Amino acid sequence: MFHSIYGTEQFQGFKLEVAEREKVRDLIGERAERFAYLNCAMDREFFDQNLNKDQEPYPVRDRLRQEVIALTQADFDDLCRVHLYDWLEQAPRSRLGWNYRRAAYRRMAERLGPAALRAYDDTFAREPLGNAP
Repeated sequence: MFHSIYGTEQFQGFKLEVAEREKVRDLIGERAERFAYLNCAMDREFFDQNLNKDQEPYPVRDRLRQEVIALTQADFDDLCRVHLYDWLEQAPRSRLGWNYRRAAYRRMAERLGPAALRAYDDTFAREPLGNAP
């Protein structure tokens, strides 16, 4: 519900200013707000480049502050989870199309294991014929 509260690289519709982080943190908790912020602020291309990494730290570039944040594997995987499931929910209706960062989303699903892979496969099974890469 708050995963894109500050806007993202692609979504700039309704959003709160980053200056409102403390209020959001008070409402949803520190950890949830941190992941919402990271999901909004992360540089997607930089994030995608680190999906195959298998050793800490896992760097995420904050495109708003122009800094790199080092995450633990557990936190990186949780960020993958937020990001992947957000995309799987919107892929069927997204203006960006089914192939937007498709390989990266597949890699997130692989990284997260069988349940995520099933969700990925179930979502992409709904893709219109003739649209797959």
